[in-house]
Amino acid sequence: MASTTIPLPTPPSPTSSFTSPADFLTAYSTGTLLHSSSGPTPPLLLTDSPTARSHPLDLIGIASPDEHDRVRDLWRYIDLSPEETAELIRYPRMLKEFCGTGAANVSLMGVDRQFMLAEVGFEEWAGRCFARMRVDSICAHTLLLKHQGEGTVRERVFTVEDTREDWRFRSKSYVVSHPHIRSYAGVPLVSEGGYNLGTLATVHTSPRIWTDRERRILLDLSAAVVRELELVAERRRAEEGRRMQNSIRAFTARWWTSSPLDKRGMVREVLGRAVEVGGECLGCEGMLALDVRDAFAGGRGGRDEGGVCGEIARWEGMDGRLPRGSEVDVRWVREFVAAHPNGCVLDREPASSSEAICPLLSVDSTSAIVVPIYDHLSAPYALLVASLSSPKRHFLEMEVEYLSALGSACTAELLKRQIAAADHAKTVFISNISHELRSPLHGVLACGELLRKTELGVMQRRFVETMEGCGRTLMEVLSSVLDYSKMSRREEGSPAAKGRNGDEKEVREVDLARACEEVVDSCHAAFEFQQQSTGSCIDALSSEPKDMLDGSGVNVQVVLDVQRRLEGWIVRTAHAPAIRRCLMNLLGNSLKYTPNEESHWIRVSLAYEAGSVRMIVEDSGKGMTPEFVRERLFRAFTQEDSFHSGVGLGMTIVKNLVENLLSGTIEVESEFGRGTKITIMFPVEMVSLSPSPSPSAHGVVVDEVSKARMMVRGKKVYMDVGNPDTPFCAALFTASVRTYLEEWYGSTIVQDITHADVIVGGGQSVLTRKLLADPHFPCTEGKTVLALCSNADLLHLNDNVAVNARIVDFVSLPCGPAKLARSLEYCLAVDNRSKTNEALISPVIKMDNVDMVAPPVSTTDEVLPRVLVVEDNPINAMILSAYLSKRGILHQKAFNGALAVDTVKNDREGFDLVLMDLQMPVMDGFEASEAIRSYEAEVSDEGYERKKTRICALTGLDTGDDREKARRKGIDDFLTKPVSLDKMDRVIEDWQNRRAKVEVLN
Repeated sequence: MASTTIPLPTPPSPTSSFTSPADFLTAYSTGTLLHSSSGPTPPLLLTDSPTARSHPLDLIGIASPDEHDRVRDLWRYIDLSPEETAELIRYPRMLKEFCGTGAANVSLMGVDRQFMLAEVGFEEWAGRCFARMRVDSICAHTLLLKHQGEGTVRERVFTVEDTREDWRFRSKSYVVSHPHIRSYAGVPLVSEGGYNLGTLATVHTSPRIWTDRERRILLDLSAAVVRELELVAERRRAEEGRRMQNSIRAFTARWWTSSPLDKRGMVREVLGRAVEVGGECLGCEGMLALDVRDAFAGGRGGRDEGGVCGEIARWEGMDGRLPRGSEVDVRWVREFVAAHPNGCVLDREPASSSEAICPLLSVDSTSAIVVPIYDHLSAPYALLVASLSSPKRHFLEMEVEYLSALGSACTAELLKRQIAAADHAKTVFISNISHELRSPLHGVLACGELLRKTELGVMQRRFVETMEGCGRTLMEVLSSVLDYSKMSRREEGSPAAKGRNGDEKEVREVDLARACEEVVDSCHAAFEFQQQSTGSCIDALSSEPKDMLDGSGVNVQVVLDVQRRLEGWIVRTAHAPAIRRCLMNLLGNSLKYTPNEESHWIRVSLAYEAGSVRMIVEDSGKGMTPEFVRERLFRAFTQEDSFHSGVGLGMTIVKNLVENLLSGTIEVESEFGRGTKITIMFPVEMVSLSPSPSPSAHGVVVDEVSKARMMVRGKKVYMDVGNPDTPFCAALFTASVRTYLEEWYGSTIVQDITHADVIVGGGQSVLTRKLLADPHFPCTEGKTVLALCSNADLLHLNDNVAVNARIVDFVSLPCGPAKLARSLEYCLAVDNRSKTNEALISPVIKMDNVDMVAPPVSTTDEVLPRVLVVEDNPINAMILSAYLSKRGILHQKAFNGALAVDTVKNDREGFDLVLMDLQMPVMDGFEASEAIRSYEAEVSDEGYERKKTRICALTGLDTGDDREKARRKGIDDFLTKPVSLDKMDRVIEDWQNRRAKVEVLN
């Protein structure tokens, strides 16, 4: 048998080199005395009495110098569940069998207790075979070994050959009584960080000398145990990471109740939620948030040296021991942030048990995390402090990182709330400014309507139509701005979808085909202007002005395909502005990301199927990568190509509008370098019309299309509209025009130009080039010729109209059903009149003196009202006066509410209708209406019979409160600017109908 590793310790002797217990314990804790050749010699006893001799010095509180770091590393393995340690039982079982001992175990050593992970042998006393208190455990001595792979096999294993002969263990209960342990061998379990976490040990009930083979078995098995523990710890770390991620996800998913305008309340709510979520996730006794903004006001140096920082939020667990009213000096805060900008763990040192580890915490706290939180400008504004009061546990670096991430989430939430507050202010501003824009927009649209009814040239007429379409689109955009802001608030928790009036949205009948055509025309015109107005700095400094129609406009082919429906495209919806906005954003993106070249194309399709509208915008542009489409396309403020103009909100708005307002779906197909196709579908309620509606039915498009169909049906049309240099684009455009001519208007397409009644040519087609080259091109003699071309082509062709008079009219691209119908109607009217030698004279409104009341021009017995126009804007007043003059309606004007009230009082006959603006100087429309109603009541009380004036508000205001206020003040009707002249016609018709009913009753 081999000799013993450790000679039996000798009893205390007067020659001991240690003169005090403290000196001996210090040396023993380093592990250097375990294998001393002379054995660990304790110091002289303080007394030589028989009692002291029978109870020699116990190694109470023995610990290595790195105990603090060891215990922190140990926390990853403490409190392992039985399921996690089930596989460890095989290692002590193998050790027991290989060594032929009575028992073996795997254990971890805590601060004051030994935690058994797996043990075998001596089953009848397994519950107490090893002392669970660290001070009584043999394994506590094994923990002091420091070789960790260095030294001989004997130096790396701690053995005791006979416990009854060793002064350290001979008085222990497990030696002197059951189970009578006589020999021991153990090896430390060394973690990846190099700390002794616990032991793998075996014991026997008789003395024995341990062999090198047995020691190697211990070393090999201990390495396997450590690998098993590391796997368990890794799984636990992964689980803790998932729990931390889930807690941050739960934190960010919270619906905040504080107002974004209450900044202090918002910070308190967010940080209060953070300490609650963080405390529950960490399982700590308590957590608080400290407001440190004053400590860093004016920069990292702070504002002044005095003062304190107080808590702003706290959370306490069941055993929480946070002091109430925690405050800390600003100097401590500054010093801590300067020393630990990313936060750290503060643990109690053994020598400072009477001092708090942090000024914010009680003396009972043993471990704490303190993490600064920084705002978006990297200035600290809070500290997160988590506290533990258990000596069995210490915080880990992973938990510091978690609190740092939670602090970043707090900053992100506060920043989002600040953005929400800014967005609220923006919404208020946009609401106010949109009201101010309605009045001039009313003037633009009404002037366009009046101008369209005067004598205009071909190009002038097309420009007026474009101006009107752009104006109507702008009107819808202004309206949808408020709708979208209210929709966004609904997403944040508002209970119901409200319109911009604050009430349920008003359902209107809208011609969807016309709306889409106007949006396409407006976007095309805007993009064309952008292309023409964009030039180099040299161009900008050039002395010669740039020709706005020099051919530098839109070269990409834009095609509008609208499915023919015999029932028409009138839909009943409350969200027409949202539909326009979706198409504007989608078409705007296509125009922006498709090269402005003749070989590229954009197609907008509108179709109806199974109760839903399908709107498709596809292009041959640059396309998008699959990753961007899948992960970032609908994320706000995101663009795949950040060098393009825009802020990255267009698709986010489209998705919100389609899904939240229209209750529809959006589908995106894109291939990088090939193009994009976006399809939106949403349910609609179609208004069923007869296949041949009357000219006055449901809007302009039905009227124009039905008129064109009556004039074109049965006629033979020869068409050559495509550019032969771009065959695919030419095919798309030709198919679209062919659909309009055949399905919409009922004409017959012929291939022989000599048999045609109407010729339709494109600006770059072969036919048009022949017409320009040969003014006497024989095939067009006696035929109506219509040219479809861009504005640049239109200018070039228009210069040749005097030479080649057979081109009767032009249609600017892109071309839709309404625009083509107007041109066909005009061309055939010109052709019919020229054949009968009638002069082609458009109805003209004489604009020389619009302020004068015009005499009636109607030869019928139509009853017309006497009208008072109350409008402070001279342009709008002039337009209304021109309209009323055209209708032959007698009227007067007043430029503020006070003048209006005086005019009503001084007029003996009385006015039938008052068109009242609501925002005016001196006296606004609300006060004026109330005064008129009071005057009418006063006159009625005096016995005079006076007809009641109908008051109609024409205003830029458009909120629910304004409408309710108008109703209370006696206003009968409420129209929001801009008001079309068609609406004014309906106002007059409504008055006439009401008067007719009164006469019938009388």
